[in-house]
Amino acid sequence: TFPGPKYDNTGDYQSSGVEAAIYANLFDIMNIYFGGCYQDTTPEDTPFAPEFSFTSGLNLYPMDNLNLNFVFQYSDEFTSGNQRTPAANILIDSYMLANLRIGYNFGEIFSGVKFTELFLYIENCFDTDYELKPGYPMPGINAHFGIKFKM
Repeated sequence: TFPGPKYDNTGDYQSSGVEAAIYANLFDIMNIYFGGCYQDTTPEDTPFAPEFSFTSGLNLYPMDNLNLNFVFQYSDEFTSGNQRTPAANILIDSYMLANLRIGYNFGEIFSGVKFTELFLYIENCFDTDYELKPGYPMPGINAHFGIKFKM
């Protein structure tokens, strides 16, 4: 017979902090954004709660129908664990990611379709080695190609 899961009453967790974001349109061809979060948790090893994290991005529109999007993400180290089981929490290293998206809007190429965009999205551009749970590495650099229609 299967013994079933073992649960452990770990009490409660508290988190307080601040989150802020700034978005700005610069010129006609560019906008930027930045968002960050600070949180203070009790206990300090509360799972999946980095003390600092931020994201920033740059969107460029260098010519008609072409858009370039750069996104940077950072997460401070945090512990990974299951809040309901007695296993020890494991420290996960901090990481920084960069993503790039290139899109080209062809406009209306079919009747009833407002625009058609071809895009290439590249994740983890710098091939960062990171994981969100111990023993489960996240993908290295990878790319997605697609077509977006709007009716």
